[in-house]
Amino acid sequence: MDKRFGWAYIGSGSIAQKTANQILAKGDHKIISVWSKHKENSDKFAKKYNCLAFERMEDAIQAQGVEGVYIATPHTAHFNNALLALKCQKPVLIEKPITVNTKELKMLLEYGTKHNLYIGEAMWMKFNPLAKFINEYVKAGNIGDILELDASFCVWSPRRKRVNRPELGGGALLDLGVYPITYSHMLLGKPSAIDAKTKLNKFGVDGDDEIRLINKNDSVSNISTSIFKYSMIQTNIIGNNGKIKVPNFFSGNKAVITSDGKKFVYKTDGSSYTYQFNKVAQDIRLGKLESEEVQHKDSLEIMEIMDECRKQFGVYYKNDGA
Repeated sequence: MDKRFGWAYIGSGSIAQKTANQILAKGDHKIISVWSKHKENSDKFAKKYNCLAFERMEDAIQAQGVEGVYIATPHTAHFNNALLALKCQKPVLIEKPITVNTKELKMLLEYGTKHNLYIGEAMWMKFNPLAKFINEYVKAGNIGDILELDASFCVWSPRRKRVNRPELGGGALLDLGVYPITYSHMLLGKPSAIDAKTKLNKFGVDGDDEIRLINKNDSVSNISTSIFKYSMIQTNIIGNNGKIKVPNFFSGNKAVITSDGKKFVYKTDGSSYTYQFNKVAQDIRLGKLESEEVQHKDSLEIMEIMDECRKQFGVYYKNDGA
């Protein structure tokens, strides 16, 4: 009997291929079917990963052997893609950001809860060993009370159509900023105040963001994210009894920790999408509606933060008026 977990892939672009390469290598997962907006892309993906390509999304979702649906389409398509999968009675794992706005997310969660279906946001960072360790280490009080969190995630992206166009939910915030915002939320919860500024690109999406979150314990999270420039991808967590520097915090495997005057480097085996897919598959088979690592409450609060940031930016998408 084949014990591999069966996935339908909705979307066949770069993130779909990255995850496919990793989850298939371990032998715990199988891609049953794929659908893409352009059939030729579905056919290429199907040939590469030994699965079935379908012209109709619904047929890919309902293919025999599909246990879960992975949504890897542009941001603005997440809501409709996920809702169709839920209406087909299939659990969904949706790439970050899970939707474009809070309104869409609440509708998905209401439907999923009513019909006892798993819904998860593919924030792979939170499933990886390093983020889990740091979350536990900080919350155990090892660096005292957090005073400040500084996080930067800037990647020059002038040629990436999806990131630069409003019709695809483009901008630095939803594509990159969701990571440092999630990191801050993981350690400090929902902020009590938000101050967000941006420089728009020529298409009208946020290109260079500076976000300041005032947290409920009076700590401050300073977040910088941009599609106009490169910067060191890093988070610094400063407590009253120590500090932690996390290079490549969204995908890295080490942290430099100073605690009680002692400095050491903590390393893990590395990051992988497999941690996320393994846990989600397990939770789906157990009949859970969410994963502990990325709870519905977390996704909602992070989406509310990003909604407020976009409001202050003056950036709106067609989905906002739907």
